[in-house]
Amino acid sequence: MTTYTTAGFNTSTFEEVTFGLVSEAEFPELDFTVNWREQNGIFNAAFDSDADTISIDGLSFTENSPYRDVYFVRYDWDTDKTTFVLNLYDQVTMTGYWVLLGGDLFDISQASTFYSQVTAGTASNPLPGTGFASGEALPFADIPNVVETENDLFVGTDDADWGATGVGEDTLLGNGGDDTLNGESDNDSIEGNAGHDVLAGGSGDDSLYGGSGDDDLAGGPGTDLLDGGIGNDRYVLSDENDTIVETANTGDTDRVAVAMDYTLPDFIEELELLGSDGYSATGNALDNLLIGNRGANSFEGGAGDDTMAGRGGNDTYYWRDPGDVIVERQGYGTDTVHVFGNAQAPAHVENMIVHGTGDFILSGNAMHNRIDGEAGNDLIAGGLGNDNLFGYAGDDTLIGGEGRDTMRGGSGSDTYYGGSNDTVFEEINDPGIDRYYSAQNHLSGSELRGIEILVLTEEYSFTRYAYLDGGDNTVHGSEGRDRIDGYSGDDRLEGNGHHDRLNGNSGNDTLLGGNGHDTLEGGSGDDLMSGGGGNDLYVVESEGDRIVESAGGGNDTVETRINYHLAPTLESLELYGLNATVGIGNNGDNHIRGTQYNYSYNPQVDYVLRGQGGNDSIVSRNGDDRLYGDAGNDTLSSDWGNDRLFGGSGDDSMRAGHGNDTLQGGEGADTMDGNYGQDTYFLDNVGDVIEGEGNGVSSQYIDTVYTSVSVDFNAMQAQIENIYLQGTEDLNIARHNQGRLSGELRGNAGDNTLDGSARAIDVMLGGLGNDGYVVENKRDVVIEGANAGQDGVLSYVDYALAAHVEQLQLGGNANINGFGNGLDNAITGNEANNILGGREGNDTLTGGAGEDSFRFDRALGPDNVDTITDFSRNADVIQLHSNVFTALAGMAGGTLDAAALRGGTAAMDADDRIIYDRNTGQLFYDEDGTGAADQILFAVLSNTTLVNETVFEIL
Repeated sequence: MTTYTTAGFNTSTFEEVTFGLVSEAEFPELDFTVNWREQNGIFNAAFDSDADTISIDGLSFTENSPYRDVYFVRYDWDTDKTTFVLNLYDQVTMTGYWVLLGGDLFDISQASTFYSQVTAGTASNPLPGTGFASGEALPFADIPNVVETENDLFVGTDDADWGATGVGEDTLLGNGGDDTLNGESDNDSIEGNAGHDVLAGGSGDDSLYGGSGDDDLAGGPGTDLLDGGIGNDRYVLSDENDTIVETANTGDTDRVAVAMDYTLPDFIEELELLGSDGYSATGNALDNLLIGNRGANSFEGGAGDDTMAGRGGNDTYYWRDPGDVIVERQGYGTDTVHVFGNAQAPAHVENMIVHGTGDFILSGNAMHNRIDGEAGNDLIAGGLGNDNLFGYAGDDTLIGGEGRDTMRGGSGSDTYYGGSNDTVFEEINDPGIDRYYSAQNHLSGSELRGIEILVLTEEYSFTRYAYLDGGDNTVHGSEGRDRIDGYSGDDRLEGNGHHDRLNGNSGNDTLLGGNGHDTLEGGSGDDLMSGGGGNDLYVVESEGDRIVESAGGGNDTVETRINYHLAPTLESLELYGLNATVGIGNNGDNHIRGTQYNYSYNPQVDYVLRGQGGNDSIVSRNGDDRLYGDAGNDTLSSDWGNDRLFGGSGDDSMRAGHGNDTLQGGEGADTMDGNYGQDTYFLDNVGDVIEGEGNGVSSQYIDTVYTSVSVDFNAMQAQIENIYLQGTEDLNIARHNQGRLSGELRGNAGDNTLDGSARAIDVMLGGLGNDGYVVENKRDVVIEGANAGQDGVLSYVDYALAAHVEQLQLGGNANINGFGNGLDNAITGNEANNILGGREGNDTLTGGAGEDSFRFDRALGPDNVDTITDFSRNADVIQLHSNVFTALAGMAGGTLDAAALRGGTAAMDADDRIIYDRNTGQLFYDEDGTGAADQILFAVLSNTTLVNETVFEIL
């Protein structure tokens, strides 16, 4: 039985006190109420709770349960009846106890009250009410009036105990089971004994004894003694003066975990660094495991085959024993290993430094390594990454391997083997003879300073070489791809048989490419360049440069910053820079390109590029350029700027870019595309084609075509706004029917047909000749001059003839109307129901199929007599406007009165107003019948059909 002493109760007040009993961590809080009451001179302490049964692992526990993993709790008077105590029993047979959980989860059900018999007595100071937070254990400092400053003794069971003693120099004995014991403050003694125990000393100078089992011992602040005993124990140290007691040859594996610099004591196998600061970890004579934290740690294994593992940070390793193993992960900082003999850098370690005076062999790994040699004749190989190799003193051999390596041999006669893209730095004033075997793609003069012997390896592609002085040099390239820079002087550079790049730089140089696709840059000076076989590129910078090429020697190109005319055996020309503005081809099939480095040049370069003979490809960039294809089937292409493209003879293809461009195909069937901007086209062949639908989205882009041939832009699918016919031929033009922007169509001196867009407003000017207009938009405008031929309109919408146009034909099958002008017009309806009105002039009206109306609404007279060619009394009507036929005003809104119609040649009574002579088809208007006014002829029905009063509609 374990006893905890509390202050006594004031039994005279019979206070009701509520407190909580809490089991081990993770178990819910159990609240109790202690009721003090007197009955027959006896005081009773009643425990009121919410349960009468506790179920553990499916077994039911009550007051008299015999099971060992529970405690039984009750309050009692002590022997002298002055102090009330809390007693915990392992097993009881009497009543009046509460069951306290010893280690397992439980369920609570039903409500009940337990009573404890208490002997009468007197005490002072009432017990204050309190409760325990969930997760605490019983008993602790939170139990009312527990005297924490005592030196307590905690004796556990053979099960898993949990104990913490608070203030005082306490003794905690775990006995059996996996115990968790915490001494908290002061100098405590804690023994775990059997089981896997967790022991914490807390503050103070504590002694922790693990006993048998795999134990965790944490001394806490203070100078602690930690003895794990038998088993694989873990020590957590907080003070460098802590002492660990372990014995040799136990077969166990013990670990120390610290957040400070630490050297393992004897008989401890493993060291773990805690926290995030950088510390040093040093092993002992055993085979140690040293584990870092995320800081910058330093590891040294000592004797034995050790494993050293960083966990992040820039770690440093001292690798003295070949049996040591370094474990690093990629991305865990930039790490350095110090070695003392031949070595290969461990995986994921970046830097390696050798110590000693021997001749060492050092090699890297897949990382970007830095490897430092010493004073001997070292062999250093970089591995796969972008490595930095330092030989220092001695005759060193440095091998870059894969990656972009940097090699510094230091003093001595050093030998370098470069991989691809390596850099060598050598002592310029060093008396040694340095040799460089290079398979590089690129070398500059600064990279070769201090190198006395350069060997170009044939199995690689060497693409650049620079001399170190300004003399007249001769360089023979390898069988690979060479780049040779002559620097200053009159140099002779030979590329041999591969794809070489030769640069003479300053001086009057001779550049010989040999076979292969070579690039020859003469540089300043008057240079002689000969590419030999292959597709060669010549860079010309001086008017005195001379190119020697044989016919059939490949497809050769000249790049130049000056105006240039291609020699007969050259194929391509490219101008760049600000001073080259004129490029001219030859009679072959040339590719001519005017370009600039970027689009930001100010001012822009305006090129003149001419192909001459052959099927040429000519390209320009920004600037207002002029491109001439001349003879042949040429391809012309421009980009930014207001460019002019002239195809010349042949079937040419021309495409402009941004800007207001002019495209003129010339002879042949040409294809043209102006792209963005307000472009102008010249067509002179029925095979000419304008590609692209046209931008036509914004009013700022209005394209114009000048054509001397008939063009149907519907078939061409090109949305052109302005179309102007040239010459005197009879030509026809049709805008794209879906064109969205207003446009202008203008004829020539011939007989033209002008057809506008249905979606846009067209202004059509026929000019001289007998012209025809197709109107598909009510807002279309037709402009004709007086005496400019017999002109006609085909309209698919309501339409009134413009001035000087003689004929109108209604098209389609919609109910639309047509009206004339002051001329003698011919107006014809369509198959639908039309209203036709000649207005002024002696007009001819033909309704066609459908129920047509013939309107008379202009002043009558001998110059305004219309002829109706196909009047049908069963379908058609004649509309007479009361503003003109004033005597009919009373009939407005209806048909003619029967009494007002007279057949014959003259009125017979005062009511006659309309006289119809069927013999001649003439219609007369008589405003007063047989009165004094004369009848007026206003229409002729040429088919002399029968009529009655119902065919006349009064408006």
